[in-house]
Amino acid sequence: MDSESQLNSDIQVNQGVIHSEDNLLNISPSLSNFAIDPELLQQDHLDSDNEVNSSGELPDVSGSKDKKLVASVKNPIYGLVEGVRKGSAVYDVARTRKLPEKIDMQTKSTSRYRRELPDIIARCERLAAQCDVYMMLVSQQAGGSSAAVHYTSPRLRREAKQDTLEIIQGYQSLMNRLFLSRRQDALAALKEKEILEKQAEEAKEATKIAEERIKAQQIQLEAQSLLLQELQAKMDNLQTRRR
Repeated sequence: MDSESQLNSDIQVNQGVIHSEDNLLNISPSLSNFAIDPELLQQDHLDSDNEVNSSGELPDVSGSKDKKLVASVKNPIYGLVEGVRKGSAVYDVARTRKLPEKIDMQTKSTSRYRRELPDIIARCERLAAQCDVYMMLVSQQAGGSSAAVHYTSPRLRREAKQDTLEIIQGYQSLMNRLFLSRRQDALAALKEKEILEKQAEEAKEATKIAEERIKAQQIQLEAQSLLLQELQAKMDNLQTRRR
């Protein structure tokens, strides 16, 4: 017996499991009547929608109309940064987020300032190092008592060190004048308040004295009125006796 005949003889076919497509449907009618739970289909659909795409991110199923708006100069949804100039011309810079409200409490304001400023300085240094720019940053908290914090890029320090120092000194002098002016205004306001309080106290004292005088005069008038009444009564008695 050759190898092919041996192989065919070793293969045993179970005729009971070989059916045509029609026979399969005929002997298994329950498959055609099988019903799938709609909730399972819906869950399978949601699972397929949430599959991670090739970029490692979930697909955007929100639709284009719900996409997040991006702030730009053409679409300044949060407005433009104020006080920015390119030379003498206005330089538009779009705010990337809503402008926060002023922190009224001094301690919280100082804490926020000290926490955020180092990060701004570090970002300035990275930008200056990467792009080789002339950069200067000077900052002074309005309610602070310490000196101004300033950063100067390496190239600006290297090529214009003395001029840079003069600019910083000029800025510090400006801050000193502003602080002095604010102190003078505060002292003037305090002095004016003290004068007004003194005038109010004097007016109150004068009113009290006047009220006491009026009260004394009323008592005196009442006494004089009683005296007149007594004199009038005596005169009436004398006239009655003479009759």
